[in-house]
Amino acid sequence: MAPPAPPEVPEAELEAQGWTRSADRSETVFEGLGVTVESRTLVYEDAELRRAVVEAGGPDRIWRFLFVSRLGITPSLAFGAKAAVRPQVLREAKQSFAEELHDRGIERIGTGETERVELAGDRHARLTPYRGTITAETNGSGNGDEGGNGSRDGEGDGNGNGNGSRDGTRNGNGSGDEDQGGSKNSGAGAETEVGIVGRLALWYDDGFFVAGCAGPSGAIDGWADPEGGGEELSALIRTVT
Repeated sequence: MAPPAPPEVPEAELEAQGWTRSADRSETVFEGLGVTVESRTLVYEDAELRRAVVEAGGPDRIWRFLFVSRLGITPSLAFGAKAAVRPQVLREAKQSFAEELHDRGIERIGTGETERVELAGDRHARLTPYRGTITAETNGSGNGDEGGNGSRDGEGDGNGNGNGSRDGTRNGNGSGDEDQGGSKNSGAGAETEVGIVGRLALWYDDGFFVAGCAGPSGAIDGWADPEGGGEELSALIRTVT
């Protein structure tokens, strides 16, 4: 069976903001009980922010990422079935996103309340906020790109792309977008904690889609001071829906 077509993403607009595509993958998310769920996921990283941190003497790693997944379900859902399937897709997406965040080195992951938000064209999405922290060495050695690609969004996405969430609370402490960063100066190899915020969205548009993103909630230890935080991520989600 052919994988789903890639989700439509305004790449020119993302590139103008410093983003580059880092992955394009297809995978079978679920197979059983006569149903097969496949996903096609595009993953992006904020290359401009990464470069700015390195040029300022900080660690070379992916600080902000975005993924968008289209889910293909075979056989096709019967009319009206999407409402019954949506909760399961959202649950799986949250679990996958939490795993993705953890794989990218994000700790103390917490989630906020999922809410229904409006999208263009009279559509709606379920949006869940996340927060956590990343620990980075201040000598610029960094953690690399442990994150892989972000989508797993289970959300129907279930594609193990990295958006899912594991309930967001692998370490579960709440949600909120407040900055959790701080410094740990312990002699050689001093470390700093950078607050992270994230967003996971699930919507239906002739098929289920999942999008997730995460990045610093404020300044990155003096190396860079990206704007927007959670609000910018919410706007980014709307850009790709």
